[in-house]
Amino acid sequence: MRVMRFLRISTFLQYVLLALGVVLVPPAVALTTALFAVGHLATSSSETVLVAAHLVDDSRTLVEQLNAMERIAKQRRLLGDADGSLADRYETHRRELLDAAEQLPRLRPGPEVTLRLVDLRAAEDRVHSVLVTADPGSDAYQEDALDRFPDLSYDARTILDESSTRATTAATAMRRDAQNLESQLLREAAWVLPLLIALLLLAVIGIIRPLQSLDAAIRLLGAGELDQPIAIRGGPTDVRDLGERLEWLRQRLLAVESDRVQLLRHVSHELKTPLTCIREGTQLLEDGVTGELTSEQREITTIIVANATELGRRIEDLLRASDLRKSGATLDLRPVRFDDVVRLVLAQNAVAARAKGVQFRTSLEEVALEGDPLKLRTVVDNLITNAIKFSPTDGSIRISLHREPGWTVLAVDDDGPGVDPEERERVFETFYQGRATWMRQVGGTGLGLAIAREYVRAHGGDVTIEDGSTGARLVVRLPEATS
Repeated sequence: MRVMRFLRISTFLQYVLLALGVVLVPPAVALTTALFAVGHLATSSSETVLVAAHLVDDSRTLVEQLNAMERIAKQRRLLGDADGSLADRYETHRRELLDAAEQLPRLRPGPEVTLRLVDLRAAEDRVHSVLVTADPGSDAYQEDALDRFPDLSYDARTILDESSTRATTAATAMRRDAQNLESQLLREAAWVLPLLIALLLLAVIGIIRPLQSLDAAIRLLGAGELDQPIAIRGGPTDVRDLGERLEWLRQRLLAVESDRVQLLRHVSHELKTPLTCIREGTQLLEDGVTGELTSEQREITTIIVANATELGRRIEDLLRASDLRKSGATLDLRPVRFDDVVRLVLAQNAVAARAKGVQFRTSLEEVALEGDPLKLRTVVDNLITNAIKFSPTDGSIRISLHREPGWTVLAVDDDGPGVDPEERERVFETFYQGRATWMRQVGGTGLGLAIAREYVRAHGGDVTIEDGSTGARLVVRLPEATS
């Protein structure tokens, strides 16, 4: 209990230092032991391998030099050696033989090799004394020198075999030492790993869980979900203090959001009244109440009506976005002929399309589904007005409605510049209008696509941007049976 009480009042830095100290001690001890054992094995193994290699190499030199010396001695008997060149060559090989014989005892080859090496050197000395004193054509040269070389070669090969056996024995010993070290490390790991796992679990309970709670709280704030109170229990004081600050921030965000919604609704409603007056007054002018309008005057009233309609659309988008942010999309479900909804929206936007010289090209199947007709009309309207906005003059917008297995699919293609792949998700965020200069120049609230996606997802479908033949291609997928 005292330990847990200390942990509760300690700071995050104390938590980390304590956890590191406790968790790192067992593996540090095991690692130090392992490093010492491996270093000792590596040193002894390298020395053993080096000695064995030199031992075999020097033994092989004995065999090779004796073979060369025997060959030269036979050549002297057969060919003679008037200029002494063969004798010089013999002495060269003999010096290499004696050097190898001098090196072998220093390598501690063992008593058998040492005794046989002593006998080999004594016998070679006797043969050498005959070779330098006797005539190559004499019987003494043959019997006391040439006939002794097979015995010398046998002794040299025996030394080589025994040296190779010693090297093999050394390799076996090294392999055994390595296996013993492996067993030792496994025994140490058998107690270090469970202890380390237990300590890590304590670290998870003491450190990671409060941090996970803190991370979850931050994610909720980032997602705009402000209804759930933030309370970090346990863990360091620093983390709990940070949780309290986040709770204070949540309360502030709730107040700001409430003020924002009220202000937005108030301003939107206040704008509707003068906007209605502008529309009605313009309609009276167009109806000729104050007299017949000239063509220039009628053109001005048309501009006023178009801008008033656009302003009304933007106000409605703001109100819808405010409602969605506050309570989400609520649906009034009923049977709907979706193709009729599309035709109605196209008729409502026909004037705006003609003003820009844009043509509608439709391919609509008869599709009946269950949905909210007003919200579905808003979805289609936002997609069509968006396509008109970004279409070039004298372009075309292609609208297709068809069925796929389990889905009703509405696709709207335009001839505009399209949407960069890295921005295809961001354009569905509220108030996002894109990074490209031309997108900002077109204007708008950046709410149309966001509202459309929210409404479609409320029906169980989705809105995506796909690769089109020329411009942007927005695709709405609604399930055949929406509930």
